[in-house]
Amino acid sequence: MNRVVKFLGVLVLGLSLFSCKDEKNTTDGEGETIENVTPEEVPVESIDGGDLKTTEGIAPWENLYEQEPTILKNTTKILKVDQKKAVELMSEANKVEVSKDGLETVIAALKTTAAKDYLSDEFNKAIIENGGKGVGLRVDVSPNASEDGSDKRGNYYQFTVYENYEDRIVTVGTFIFDIRTLSFYEMDVVEADYVPLKYAVAKKKELAAIIKN
Repeated sequence: MNRVVKFLGVLVLGLSLFSCKDEKNTTDGEGETIENVTPEEVPVESIDGGDLKTTEGIAPWENLYEQEPTILKNTTKILKVDQKKAVELMSEANKVEVSKDGLETVIAALKTTAAKDYLSDEFNKAIIENGGKGVGLRVDVSPNASEDGSDKRGNYYQFTVYENYEDRIVTVGTFIFDIRTLSFYEMDVVEADYVPLKYAVAKKKELAAIIKN
């Protein structure tokens, strides 16, 4: 009996050790709002570059409107609903189904906002000349988390644009695309809040087309 107890004790120990606020405008030289923009191409390796994190299992759900009061306020005006209804529309129970090419479409539209300055070939070259690897674009939140390599899910896309160096990354901008309102936002670091961005009008129809339900 003592031998059995001793053997079980050793086995358990072994297993334990083993397991141990003003809207920003995109304008031309004449001050007119851009109606159509042909985005400059950013090298594919600079957009993803293998830096995107893969999602194991189901990524946690993020409710944008619960986290960002300013975006919530804008949404109630756009959709003409109260705050409670808006928050419900952003919940997992009301998940928006987005086509697999949704990310590509949203990035193309993002390049027509003020973010185009960071996603340009010129900016990418400047980083390389400064000893870096180039510009990076990380997907932080996506409705298709497993396909897009994001750690979190939601009815919106969130991007971080950064300068990529061997020993560090330097964030230059954080952007959101709200699928519910087809709106882009940028984090204003001075105001510590998101401000709406204009984008090419021609992209709105393409953005609406990625929604499948």
